[in-house]
Amino acid sequence: AGLGIPPDPGNAGARLAAGRALLRLGKAADAVEELRRALRADPLEPATYLEIGYALVRRGELHEALVHWEHFLTVASDTPQAQMIRDAVTAATRLHTLVEAHADV
Repeated sequence: AGLGIPPDPGNAGARLAAGRALLRLGKAADAVEELRRALRADPLEPATYLEIGYALVRRGELHEALVHWEHFLTVASDTPQAQMIRDAVTAATRLHTLVEAHADV
């Protein structure tokens, strides 16, 4: 995907690491692809849901990011990142409500 080093397709950890690296390099679209592969390899890894949420927000795909973050909260509600993600989901939901209300004006 944009790193030039193809991770082992079945190694979810390597895919997650590649997705994180791509996101840090500003390659959100490539990061989303890599993180989707990580989810296919291991759909039970909470960190992947967290990271794909960040990558999707950077791509402007807020609704899909919220879906992944809400899943993260169901499987990792007691992690240090959980409260920050809860706050982000609340703020994003408020923003969505505001934008939808404006569309009806």
